[in-house]
Amino acid sequence: GTMVRVVDLKTNKSIIVRINDRGPYIRGRIIDLTVGAARQLGMYDRGIAKVRVEILKQIPILTKPNLHERSAPK
Repeated sequence: GTMVRVVDLKTNKSIIVRINDRGPYIRGRIIDLTVGAARQLGMYDRGIAKVRVEILKQIPILTKPNLHERSAPK
């Protein structure tokens, strides 16, 4: 379920995808993309492309902000 940004090193286009399995199972490959993701990056016709994978960390949403409301001076 890790979210990653995949950057095509040839075109510098990127897409954010969620990793949902343990593949690829071919030596030398680091990630397999869906057909849709590969098309959005413009690498579908090339088949294999050099990419950079950046792990994206989730930032927790504050439910109680630590900002204190102050009364305006009178």
